[in-house]
Amino acid sequence: MKQQNDSVKELEIGKDYVSVLYSKFIVIDRAGDFNNEAIYDDLYRKEIPCANCATWIEATEEEVIEAFERHLVRRYGEDWRTMKIKEMHPNATSDLDINDGAWCIKISKHSNGWNVWNNNGLLYRNGIWVERLEEEPKIHIKDAIKENTVIHCETEEEAKRVLGMAHTLGYKWWTGKNY
Repeated sequence: MKQQNDSVKELEIGKDYVSVLYSKFIVIDRAGDFNNEAIYDDLYRKEIPCANCATWIEATEEEVIEAFERHLVRRYGEDWRTMKIKEMHPNATSDLDINDGAWCIKISKHSNGWNVWNNNGLLYRNGIWVERLEEEPKIHIKDAIKENTVIHCETEEEAKRVLGMAHTLGYKWWTGKNY
């Protein structure tokens, strides 16, 4: 990181800055004196001031990428690179499908600002984060109904359905008779 005496003479729109007072405070894609996006340690924040040249130095690309990575783990979990996303990012310009694993994992800055991709699509652009797709855990009937399992059923119809599933697994009554 640059030393405090390397502070910038003028804060520019679109550049990234590190606070000389709090080194883990990084403003990304500076928008102006106020209402900036920032990552502090691993927290993403909006509406951050970035106005005093003496308290900011330009951030390196590596510093910004490290900040994004810390936040990605906090926001999505350790599997952020492979997790599925709920729906296409509203600012995505690709015709490709999401959640097919065909995307390149990349955190990079372009003319439109920082973009964060995992292998299933665009996660972040222009201050907008996509949601993680919460998938229902897939459980096999054999894991749900084991031998000697007691299941309370509210209705006879429900009991017959459960017994039918147990029968397909080859379970029998303790007497040896089929369900």
